[in-house]
Amino acid sequence: MPKLIPTVFTAYEFTEREQLEATVFSELQLKFLLTLRAEAAQEKNNIALDPAAVSAYLQDEAYYRGKIDLLSYLLEAHDASMEVSLFNDNSEE
Repeated sequence: MPKLIPTVFTAYEFTEREQLEATVFSELQLKFLLTLRAEAAQEKNNIALDPAAVSAYLQDEAYYRGKIDLLSYLLEAHDASMEVSLFNDNSEE
């Protein structure tokens, strides 16, 4: 069980095994994350630049870039965990 870390924000300390398990998503969760990333990318591509509102454009662009980056991070963590998991499964045979 992850250990609660005393901080202003809620944070936990994970063992290597807990972190591995936390980043392996089910097929449904994986498809959901991929869909969220695709939707964010589409929204980012649809942002129109209004010369009178460049600041708003930059804020919207940064917002969607952040969503895409976070979802990509989670998907990459899943891929890495699957590789480790597959390696560990094969080494036990």
